[in-house]
Amino acid sequence: MTVPRVNPYFFAGAGVGFKYFDTLYYTSYSGTETYNSYDGKYLMPIWLRLKANFTDTRISPYAIFDCGWTFDVGKNEYTTAKGPFIEPQLGLDFKLEDDMALYCSVGYNLQRYQYTSYNISSSSLDICGHIYYIGTISFHFGVKF
Repeated sequence: MTVPRVNPYFFAGAGVGFKYFDTLYYTSYSGTETYNSYDGKYLMPIWLRLKANFTDTRISPYAIFDCGWTFDVGKNEYTTAKGPFIEPQLGLDFKLEDDMALYCSVGYNLQRYQYTSYNISSSSLDICGHIYYIGTISFHFGVKF
């Protein structure tokens, strides 16, 4: 779903996507041994987008700011990469025709992430939940029409 441009430089819209993420979902410690468990995650991000083109020429640099929420749509009970995210981007539009363009951009995605650690000793079991944000660099290439 998109909102028509107010002028040739500004754009607002919304989107939905799909990501596959191989993620750590728990760590256990037993004496000097450490065990990490990983799982593939099927994620569905939904976002709002603000885009500003700096020129209205055949090659136009732009900036994008996406913010939204990621849902874990897999069947595993351990949900690790769900929650809010932001992703600013810088890129270029290459106009081919009035209603068609190629684009490429680079961005930085900051996603909420959580996992659990288990520290097992002979006398106790300590369980800790960890929540933090992980950052990834993203590359986008495509065709607009």
